[in-house]
Amino acid sequence: MPGDLHVRIVDTPRPALRHEVRTERPGPNYLWVGGFWHHTGTEWTWNDGRWTEPPQPHAKWIAPRYEKVKGGTRYSPGHWSHERLIID
Repeated sequence: MPGDLHVRIVDTPRPALRHEVRTERPGPNYLWVGGFWHHTGTEWTWNDGRWTEPPQPHAKWIAPRYEKVKGGTRYSPGHWSHERLIID
């Protein structure tokens, strides 16, 4: 998972999502985080979907958002519900 939680305007659109096959859940405490594109500040990188245990009890995964805006795409990174996005 990327640690960069900056919301940014990117001048290139997000690439197409990739097809993924969800495997069997490895245990009752695991949540599925679907694959997504993350923008590093210089390029888009793909993060494969995976089963993961939340970092804190009751934390929820908030999927990334990609919104077409003037000047490009506003990218809001995926994050756990207990984390804060940095809006520059």
